[in-house]
Amino acid sequence: MAMREEQGQQPVEGFHQRLPADALWEPAVGEETPALIESQANLSSRDKERLLEESWSILAKCVSPAEEDGQGCGLVIGSIQSGKTLSFTTVATMARDNGFQIVIVITGTVKTLSTQSCDRLSDLLRLGTRGDYAWRLLRNPKSSEAQNVDGILRDWRTPVESGLQPQTLLITVLKNASNLKKLAGLLNRLNLAGIRTLIIDDEADQAGLNTGVKKGTESPTYRDLCNVRRALPHHTYLGYTATPHAMLMISTMDYLSPEFGQILTPGEEYTGGKQFFEHEPSLIRTIPDDQIPSKRNRIIEPPPSLLEALHIFFVGVAAGILAHRSGQGGAPNRSMLVHPSALTAEHAAYFDWVQSLKSNWGDLLDSKKEEDQMSRDALIEDFRRAYNDLVRTVPDIPRFDDILKVLGSGVRRTAVYEINKRPSNQFPGIADIDEFWRSGYSFILVGGQSLERGFTVEGHTVTYMPRGIGLGQADTIQQRARFYGYNHGHLGYCRVYLEKAARDAYQVFIMHEELLKRSLAEHLNSGRPLSEWVRLFFLHDSLKPTRDAVLAINYTRGPKPKVPHAATPPLNSQECLEEHRRLIGKFLADLVFAPDDGDPRRTEAQRHLVSREISAKTAYEQLIAPLRIGNPTDAWNYLQIRLVIKRYLEDHPNTVCTAYLMRPGVPEFEGILTGDGRIEPYEGKTPRTGYKGDKAIFDPGRLTIQIYQHSRVLDQEGNVLATDVPQIAIVLPPEIAVGIVAQRQGG
Repeated sequence: MAMREEQGQQPVEGFHQRLPADALWEPAVGEETPALIESQANLSSRDKERLLEESWSILAKCVSPAEEDGQGCGLVIGSIQSGKTLSFTTVATMARDNGFQIVIVITGTVKTLSTQSCDRLSDLLRLGTRGDYAWRLLRNPKSSEAQNVDGILRDWRTPVESGLQPQTLLITVLKNASNLKKLAGLLNRLNLAGIRTLIIDDEADQAGLNTGVKKGTESPTYRDLCNVRRALPHHTYLGYTATPHAMLMISTMDYLSPEFGQILTPGEEYTGGKQFFEHEPSLIRTIPDDQIPSKRNRIIEPPPSLLEALHIFFVGVAAGILAHRSGQGGAPNRSMLVHPSALTAEHAAYFDWVQSLKSNWGDLLDSKKEEDQMSRDALIEDFRRAYNDLVRTVPDIPRFDDILKVLGSGVRRTAVYEINKRPSNQFPGIADIDEFWRSGYSFILVGGQSLERGFTVEGHTVTYMPRGIGLGQADTIQQRARFYGYNHGHLGYCRVYLEKAARDAYQVFIMHEELLKRSLAEHLNSGRPLSEWVRLFFLHDSLKPTRDAVLAINYTRGPKPKVPHAATPPLNSQECLEEHRRLIGKFLADLVFAPDDGDPRRTEAQRHLVSREISAKTAYEQLIAPLRIGNPTDAWNYLQIRLVIKRYLEDHPNTVCTAYLMRPGVPEFEGILTGDGRIEPYEGKTPRTGYKGDKAIFDPGRLTIQIYQHSRVLDQEGNVLATDVPQIAIVLPPEIAVGIVAQRQGG
């Protein structure tokens, strides 16, 4: 690992950033980076400051250019549609400012995303307009480019009397085995001694991870991506993504497992999950079950919810046309995304419906034929209902009569495209996607995977997605949220139509994402490597974090509600055991107990004492949190229990709990240590006495603490291991035992 350097300069006035705790060196901020940032006229001053600060922090964690060689691996976590391309381009410019000779950008797995990323890089770096030729762009290079590349790199090694600055080589490559293999071949033909490289992997959790890990093999794309890294003696690999689950859960021994991380802050105009599902829930609509296509429910005509979505979209298009006509400006585009399925056959059906509706409505709205009058009036009433819907969220929307004057033209001018992997349905204008968006004002795109991960739909207002959660893979579902983004200026025109399970999934994902980033931020701010972050995070039981194929280490879900979780006390340390006794004794001393209810036939061992209305916060702070656990399995389980209780108390600090003092009338109660080093204190059911068993002793709906007192603990041979050993078990209600993913690595 490279040693930290302290020789950076700060030529940008007013920029005085503190180095992050895990920084390896202090980057300089030269001319290239401020030029890029200042060119972003749509960013506020605070957004520009934050972009500079976060880019500088990321580069400071990369291998220092002062080192002769070294390899680093980092993870940069953004939000869906939040501007990750601008972030990694800024990091790239700062890398040039600090003498990095090569920047490699892995631009995604599909041509739409790859082309979009390349176009944005070119625009942001002003490659077509600047005269200094500071960057040399190569797209998907082959080994035959070795001589040209070598000339560029030699320029860095040779003093140039002309005063020209050497060029930074910018390589963009589509993420598949074929292109990566060619790139590795090119790099292996070069003399890369002294060459500093930055690798940026856009959507790093997709495609590049090892899907052969469970079989002990390397999948082709992973293998060739690793070979690109191995060819570079001095480099840092930066994986960018908004869904980091897979990157965090691959083995920490994996070549792509991140050592450091950075969480990006979205700009001030960003609208994400909270904005849609918590602050503006009226923007979200649930598609009725009978309008969701499935094997059992074949949809043979456009469903009413699709018609409603189209009405709302076209009214928004007309309002936008009026705004531009009056000189008020507004969004340069209006777009609608129809995402019915992963299957291209279903894309075709929805595409045909949308095309047909658009054609019929466009003609009908401006028809003067008497025989069309009744149909035209009915259609206008449909649009009026859509208009009245929008009035609630767009107070300054133009009058409906004015909308109606341009509505027919707006419908007819809207371009409809089917975008998927079929050769005939590749993205129009694939050579320049920005030119495509400039070719018209309003668009409806029908597709699936080609339009979900990483792809930006400009001026996106309406989403229609009658698609369920499938396997419930959280990162995949989240990536479909193309309706997130910088939509603040036209948020009132936005409507999102979702299948019920998908709507619920997005709703619960908000809490998960917030807590995950908070946990990661706390860890990263401590300066500890990301490999030490404990792989414990909240995720609803209906969702899986990522695809199982890339995980060498399985994860578990827990802790279960309504089940006692017993914690084995520390038995091998008298000091720890004494502290254990003290904590439980102090907790009991402050409680008032009474006999619990139950069948009168119960034995003395089945009669317990109960104390209710205990502050759960006090119980957590005085007993649950500080209590030491002796058995590793119990300790891992209790870590999860502590986590869910702590999270719940943050939102519900006045929660009360219940404590049971188990069989206080039995002074001689022995605990037996099982073969796996645990004490199971429970007594089972006894039908003749009406006793339901220790595991049924809890207060429904409340956090419950069972307290057992073992007069002595024996091993399986009957040897006494310890005397006077108190033990607790915790029962969680469903409200507290929210889904948690636990993977035993890190921390």
